[in-house]
Amino acid sequence: MSRWHESGCRSPDVALLDNLPFCNYCFAIALHDGITHNATLPILPLHKVRSQSQMNLTWPSVVHYSRTDPASDDCSVHGSAADARLRSSSPIGGARHHGDAFKPWNETALFPRINTDDQIRLLRVTAGQPGEPVHVHAEVACLKNSSFPPYDILSYIKADDFGDNTKRCPIFIGPYWDIVYVPLSSEEAFRSIRYKQADRTMWVDFLCINQEDVDENTRQVSLLREILTNASGTLIYPGHASADTGMALDFIESTASTSRTTGRRATGDQKSRSALQSLVQRLCFSRVWAIQEVLLAKRLEIVYEQRAVPWPEKHSGCDFIDTQVSSWLLERRLCHGSTGRGLVRLLLYSSLCQCSDPRDKVFGILGLFRKENFTPDYRLCVESVYIGVAAYLIKNCRAFEIFALATTAKRELCIPSWVPDWSHPVTWKFPEPGPGFGQEDEVDMSNDAVRVVTPVVFDSVTDSEPEILIDANTGSLQIRAWRLCAVTGEIVQGHDQTKVIMNKGRRGTLVLSVLDGTYRIGSDFVFLLHGWDHPIVLRHHPGTDSYSVISVCAIAFGPPSVGTIWLLPSKNPSLFQGTTKVSKLTQVENDLLLAFHSNLSILCETHLDIQQEYAVSSISPTVEAMVLDFSLLSLTGLSEVESRLRDIWNNLEQQLGWMFLDQVAVWHFLRDMDAGSKEDLLGEGTVLFDKLEATMCERFCGLTLPSTYQWDLRQFCWSFIRTPIPQSATSESNWTPMLTQLKSQLSEIRRWVEVSEQLLIVFEYSRLVLQKSWTCFPGTGLPEKWRSNWRCFHETLVLDPGKGQQFHPGCLWDWAEFKTSLCLRGLLQEQKIPPQLDPSVNINMAARLGLRSLGLELDRSDRIQID
Repeated sequence: MSRWHESGCRSPDVALLDNLPFCNYCFAIALHDGITHNATLPILPLHKVRSQSQMNLTWPSVVHYSRTDPASDDCSVHGSAADARLRSSSPIGGARHHGDAFKPWNETALFPRINTDDQIRLLRVTAGQPGEPVHVHAEVACLKNSSFPPYDILSYIKADDFGDNTKRCPIFIGPYWDIVYVPLSSEEAFRSIRYKQADRTMWVDFLCINQEDVDENTRQVSLLREILTNASGTLIYPGHASADTGMALDFIESTASTSRTTGRRATGDQKSRSALQSLVQRLCFSRVWAIQEVLLAKRLEIVYEQRAVPWPEKHSGCDFIDTQVSSWLLERRLCHGSTGRGLVRLLLYSSLCQCSDPRDKVFGILGLFRKENFTPDYRLCVESVYIGVAAYLIKNCRAFEIFALATTAKRELCIPSWVPDWSHPVTWKFPEPGPGFGQEDEVDMSNDAVRVVTPVVFDSVTDSEPEILIDANTGSLQIRAWRLCAVTGEIVQGHDQTKVIMNKGRRGTLVLSVLDGTYRIGSDFVFLLHGWDHPIVLRHHPGTDSYSVISVCAIAFGPPSVGTIWLLPSKNPSLFQGTTKVSKLTQVENDLLLAFHSNLSILCETHLDIQQEYAVSSISPTVEAMVLDFSLLSLTGLSEVESRLRDIWNNLEQQLGWMFLDQVAVWHFLRDMDAGSKEDLLGEGTVLFDKLEATMCERFCGLTLPSTYQWDLRQFCWSFIRTPIPQSATSESNWTPMLTQLKSQLSEIRRWVEVSEQLLIVFEYSRLVLQKSWTCFPGTGLPEKWRSNWRCFHETLVLDPGKGQQFHPGCLWDWAEFKTSLCLRGLLQEQKIPPQLDPSVNINMAARLGLRSLGLELDRSDRIQID
């Protein structure tokens, strides 16, 4: 600011002399440099966070943060003392308001002090002719005063049409006509809106708020909604006129007139629409503060060369079809509100706009969001503001969409991965579950799984109220989540998306669409977060229990990656036509699941008394997972195979088992086999599956059948040994008639051996189908025990045992356990799933079963931390 009067001038009497201010009291003339270039704006440093360990988050006050003892971090600029310094430091641009800091302030009385929280400054623009300089007076008014003067809002830009924001031009303020240099475009705006014969009261951001007072900025921005709504209207100055500005204003004027009088939209030729497009692309519509100025305006006018054109009040956007007018301009009566989704929408708009203080991307639209205790605070750093608004959206509004927005923008700030960086343009975009690549992308589309897919949609799967915790020290978020699968497979990349092709053999292919054209697989997993139905990719931090947000994603099924018949993982082919929807289980379905699970558990608990050591699991499976896995087992055909083998085994056991009660005969039989030829003692065979059974196993579990097995006649004989060893078993001459009987039945014993091995193979296949959910299922662990105990026997015994030698139970085999398991498995396999849960008629159960058969798990959830 510059005062051009003589130092002794006490009664300024200013007139114009050739459009230059001249004082009749001191005879001084206001000489100035005219238009100048000043690229440097007076801004104060903005502190950045170097660590997230001690952020001491408190804003906004409507958010409840969790507080834990902060970890020590030597590189942090925070901590209690440092954070206090940070909060009291002036931000970039002197905590400026929604103009930019041109520093017109000094200790003079030209800008009267604001003394109460409901006072604001106004500018009285004095009347003037077109060629005369701009002169204004600053005055204080109380918003609650009934005699509050009428005023308008001036919305302006700081740059010209070429983006040059360094041009400065003088205007004159107060009774002394002090010189203040302002952006050239704002000086031109004053000329366009001032009256020729009367003064006009205006509110202009950078002149009505002290740009160097942090507290005043905070208080005045908190009043912005009242300032804008109490104004008579908002005047937008679009900057220098272009060749088609007049045409654009004519089109807007005709649209407003037609809409007002007939209720129909006006038509315009392509030139008019192009002119309108050119007009709205000017920077005055890209300022972040213009959003509030436009949306809260009672009356909106575009001013240009003494012409004021009203913006249409009634239209749905049809008047401006084929023009890329910002949607907040078209829907200015609809955009603002008090919902979380409305705030997200406003933040999206603001992220695309321009401002010199990144905090204004949030503060600049809070006036549109009617929420108490959610006001700007310019003492905060940028990171605290961005985390705070994200915390409010996720905790208070359940606006999980911010997870998608957090991955679409360039990130430079030290903020958690789940927090969007509003300082860069953020776009609302979700990946396409289908091919989803733009036509401009040149990618290998030969993979059928990419070209033909069935999207998976989750519908209120986790719609109960989530418990979300946000740490006040770090900004980390804790939430319950379902880990669907790990990210593995082949990558196919497009322009802005990546497809991950997960081959599941003839069952088909899982296609994961990630919203990142440069994505590379890391320690990544697909999750469903509690309260949100959109899957998201999170990257695990090695050695910790925390994750980072990588991208939202979409899941789809595709055919096999090779040209084989697609074995859809369902008996209901319609499940994979169109879209596969997974919904929350109804109360009836939950009750049926619990009842059926209870019946199964009763049988399994009988088994626990026999082999408790094999029934303990560190993972507590859910009821749904156990029932789904049991359903998968019943669909594979393994039960039919086991039933046939069980009947054969029982017959052979009845026919031959009594011979193995003679321990002396068993030992001599075993010694004779060990001393003789091994050729007839070992062999291999193939499990007897018919074609349909093999197909069903591959369809639902990915098991490739038939399968081979190895048998060992010596191992089978060992399995009947009991401890202690009879003394006569070591004698060379001790003969028993049962030994002759055993040797005479060698072919039938060999058959019994092979059936036993096949049953153990089926037990193992069943375990693979049941995964980890049925650790107590009868027979689980027996195949491994069969092998390990036989190894233990060889390690502890030379086949010339001493008299009365004792054996550890881990070196022997218990056929009673095997027979009990075999019997209980038969009883379990007779259990039928309730008709209401039958996947052939229940589409939701079929979808869940299909997902599980392809490796997607919806049953187990844990609380996770997202940094």
